[in-house]
Amino acid sequence: MSNIETGGRAFPWCGDLNDMPSINLGMTLRDYFASKAMAAMIGNYSGTGAELLAIQEGLSKAAYEYADAMLYARSQP
Repeated sequence: MSNIETGGRAFPWCGDLNDMPSINLGMTLRDYFASKAMAAMIGNYSGTGAELLAIQEGLSKAAYEYADAMLYARSQP
């Protein structure tokens, strides 16, 4: 997956937790966009739960295709 542009980190955070420095790099922007696309697709789905499970792989791939399209659109002037 190293050849896929991820858009960087969506919610990076550096902080002090209980006097111990911690770094949370967060999810990638690509993952964030894909999760939003997936939520929209599932939210608009009108089939049964079993049908949704049967097509989950296709929905997952489609969510990342939307995310990649959003990342591409961000990179354009």
